[in-house]
Amino acid sequence: MYAMIDFKSKKDLKEAVKAWLLWEDGRRGVIQMEHIANPTDQEIIEHLNINAHPEINKPAKPVTIYSPGIGTPVRDGTEFVEGPHYPAPHRWYAKVEMKDGVVVSVK
Repeated sequence: MYAMIDFKSKKDLKEAVKAWLLWEDGRRGVIQMEHIANPTDQEIIEHLNINAHPEINKPAKPVTIYSPGIGTPVRDGTEFVEGPHYPAPHRWYAKVEMKDGVVVSVK
C-alpha cells in the first residue's frame, strides 16, 4: 500500500497525519463553540487552545492510502504502507491505523 501523497520519509507521513488531526480537532472545536450563545474571544481561544496549537488554523488534507495492485485498503483497521512510490527504492515502512478511510495513526 502507498499513501496517496508520495511522502519521501516516514517523518513526513507522521507530520501530515498530525497536521490533519490537529486541524480536524480544531474544526470540531469551532463547531462546538457555535452552540454556545455569544462566546467571547477569550472563551473561543481557551476552548480551541490556539496558543498551544497554532497549527489548527492551517488547513490540512486527510492522508489516505491506495493499493497499486490487487486489493483495496481497509476503511477501518490496520494497514501497512511503504514509500517512496515505485520506481524509487522503498526507504520507509509504516503500520497505520485507518478510520473512515483516513490515516489516524502511524507507527
